[in-house]
Amino acid sequence: MKRLSDHIRVHEKAGSTIQVLPWDIDSVVSVRGSFPAFVDHAKGEGLQLDLLAAMLDKGTDGRSKADIYDQLESTGASISFSSSGDRLDFQVRCLSRDLETTLDLVREQVAQPAFLSDELDLVKGRTAAHLVRQASDPAYMSKNRLSRELYPLNHPSHEHPLSDLTDQINQISVDHLRALHKRSELFDGMRVAVVGDVAGLEAEDVAARLRVRSETDGSGFQQAGRLEAPRGEAQKLHIDIPDRPNLNVLLGQSVGLTTVDPDYLALWTGVFVLGGNFSSRLMSTVRDEKGLTYGIRSYLSGMSATREGAWITGVTLSADKLEEGIAATTDVITEFADEGITQQELAERKQTMIGSYEVELATTSGAAGRLLLHMNRGWEVERIDTHPEHVDAIQTDEVNGAITRMLEARTLSLVTAGSRA
Repeated sequence: MKRLSDHIRVHEKAGSTIQVLPWDIDSVVSVRGSFPAFVDHAKGEGLQLDLLAAMLDKGTDGRSKADIYDQLESTGASISFSSSGDRLDFQVRCLSRDLETTLDLVREQVAQPAFLSDELDLVKGRTAAHLVRQASDPAYMSKNRLSRELYPLNHPSHEHPLSDLTDQINQISVDHLRALHKRSELFDGMRVAVVGDVAGLEAEDVAARLRVRSETDGSGFQQAGRLEAPRGEAQKLHIDIPDRPNLNVLLGQSVGLTTVDPDYLALWTGVFVLGGNFSSRLMSTVRDEKGLTYGIRSYLSGMSATREGAWITGVTLSADKLEEGIAATTDVITEFADEGITQQELAERKQTMIGSYEVELATTSGAAGRLLLHMNRGWEVERIDTHPEHVDAIQTDEVNGAITRMLEARTLSLVTAGSRA
């Protein structure tokens, strides 16, 4: 049987990892990558990183925004930037003949952004307008408030109050972004996955083209220490939003677990049984059997290789069904935490998880995304082939043991947002 990992070309140096996977597809190449960008989230620098990412396609020292658009338009290539946690992410899709020039453009955008004041004003204006709209969104407001109960102040998933975010946006200038961009530890330690029609392309070539600072070789990269989630008292909070009779309800608790801990995959699978898809326990009971909601799910959130996260359950309820819906949701969660899952439930969900994984690997973009995810989790290159085996090997007692050790249904914080009856 063909193993994808046997064909992956790997370049590793001083914290950087590049993986190139030739794919049997004509002309198309997908690239997923990220650079470390450690910021002080407690001081609001996460928002600065968001704005920095948004400014990277707005012109460089050598090209205007229009010049960049014209190059991408002429080749049919696409480049996008975003920030997530402590990393600056990018995605590329292009024809194989244009890969080198497109990667050169990515490097130019990351290494030499123009940071024009008028462009920053436009980005800040759009961001501020988005926050204004979010103030009337029960889903956003409940998530924003619950985050301050589940994550420490310096955790990327800890969200500042909406009013604080607005004030922070108003104060950010191009000087702040330039200062952030110049930090010595920024951009060293990149991780990049290239998948597609890349015959002859070596991983070292990709590393050389994307190296942001020629005077460094990645040695400025330092792995962050483990960031522990808080163990606070459970809270019950309500955010009143006028004219929103459909309330968003979140129940959550901090979980002392990272994505590289032994219990992670087992606990993720257990929570998937509880509320991961339309055949989950919560859907079957709260929606299908009791008819109390159209949407309910449970998931792990905020975890990375170095950051602990949280277990969150979310449900949408009408004002007249609020208490009944919360009670029904809590009953299912409590039974799950007390008794765990059954062998049949695990077998069914493992089939679903393996099937979804195989579908994800059916495209160059999906395969590149998976390779990058595995790199970020510190998994070996062979994981692209062996991940279904890891899933299939999960045992019921492993899942239930992780649930018992990690989850406590009776100490969940509760946040509701909307208009109560």
